Amino acid sequence: MESWYAIHTKTGQEIVATEHLERQGYHIYLPLLSNSRRRRGKWRAVVEPLFPGYLFAQLDTNIQNISPIRSTRGVIGPVRFGGELCRVPVEVINELVCSQPDRVRPIDPARVFKPGDWVRIVEGPLAGVNAIFQATSAEERVYLLLDLLGRTNQVVVSTHQVVPAA
Repeated sequence: MESWYAIHTKTGQEIVATEHLERQGYHIYLPLLSNSRRRRGKWRAVVEPLFPGYLFAQLDTNIQNISPIRSTRGVIGPVRFGGELCRVPVEVINELVCSQPDRVRPIDPARVFKPGDWVRIVEGPLAGVNAIFQATSAEERVYLLLDLLGRTNQVVVSTHQVVPAA
């Protein structure tokens, strides 16, 4: 009977491991998440594994030979506890699949911040100033509240100009 098992992959090699295991005929599930990362001063959408270093394989250990999995490019090996393969309940996999209908959940870069979060402006004439995130606007802009000249002022800047305040 087929069950889902956790497979440990090399760092950053989840997609390579998935491709090579699928070519060998294994049924693989790699849950992905679209996230926002700041690279070179700009927010960029990146797709990354939901569980870095792991993927899931549906195997029938009575029929399928699992030894080729360990020698597959990008794979370290099946996860084991005390010599037993780590079986993942089918309910967990079903929940992951249902929560990701298109396998990738896009996240708006401006949603990195919630109203009331403190941010730091890193570019432009207000660089180095801390502000309170208020809302988003069109064209990758955000509304911020600044305390300038003794009163609270609203400013609009690019999402690329702000980072979380430390």
